[in-house]
Amino acid sequence: IRAADRHDHVDAEHERDGAAWKTEWALLPQACGAAAVALALGAELTAGLQVDEQRMRALIPDAAQALSRVGAHARAAELLEALLPHLSGEPRDVRGLRLAATRHALGQDAVAAQLANEVAERELAGAELRAEARLLAARALTALGQWDAAIAALRKVPADAEPAQKAQVQRELAKIHLRQGDYTAVSSAVDEGLACAAADDPVRVELLCSRGIVASYAGDQSAAHSCYEQALTLARARGVRSDEANVLTYLAIG
Repeated sequence: IRAADRHDHVDAEHERDGAAWKTEWALLPQACGAAAVALALGAELTAGLQVDEQRMRALIPDAAQALSRVGAHARAAELLEALLPHLSGEPRDVRGLRLAATRHALGQDAVAAQLANEVAERELAGAELRAEARLLAARALTALGQWDAAIAALRKVPADAEPAQKAQVQRELAKIHLRQGDYTAVSSAVDEGLACAAADDPVRVELLCSRGIVASYAGDQSAAHSCYEQALTLARARGVRSDEANVLTYLAIG
């Protein structure tokens, strides 16, 4: 089919001239023949295709993570929930914990806490994974205002957990104690958390901010400003814009 002939007759006209329709009818059989050949080739190409279900399931976690990165948490949760019945053992625990995190991002904290606790109580799950599950459960319970339950979950993180996880435990404890107005407990949690966290661990940003808040409430604005400046330097060095924005907010208020 000549492309020039085809494009000459794409635009419809209100009144058809006596010559155009003859050319169109001449091209129509060729167009139908080309379409038939294309359909036949397509059928031949797809006739032998087989769905690799195992490979498709393996791609679901990455797809869910990509959806969560762009804020499509609900769709990510749907994919993970559909995947879980087909998994067992550690893969199920890992995906279950990711589903809990997705539910937490959606504000469905009761469901998130339940899912995280299921992983945390599974004896066959790895120690590091169980510790992550306790932390996530605590965050969800804190969001629900169930502070005592959140503290109890954090207390179950083993003492021999990784230093980074122990620092996260203290960060969550500091947040809870701030809400309770127990500034002595906040200071204790911050000190312990900073002692566990590596120099470039982003958890230090929140711990330093918590220390700054306590200093501000105590009337020591100079100490508070120093804490916020340290947190801001670390946030900028890590390139975490959300942390940087939070610290700047504290500085503005202070």
